Amino acid sequence: MLIVASAKSKEYRSFSVFAGIALGMMLVGALGMNIVPKEYFGVAERFSVFAAVEYNAVLGIELFRMDLG
Repeated sequence: MLIVASAKSKEYRSFSVFAGIALGMMLVGALGMNIVPKEYFGVAERFSVFAAVEYNAVLGIELFRMDLG
């Protein structure tokens, strides 16, 4: 929903791009947990974890840079 809503506005297009990247990384992590052999458990799962952390960092930076006045 955030991807579609922010894609329409040029001012907030970066939110859409980073939300799409985070969604893709979460899908790779979820699918990779079933594809990767069991001895590499945790490697694919980290894509989902890092996607959430990095997207929160991007949101924090963008909100810090935003002009509220």
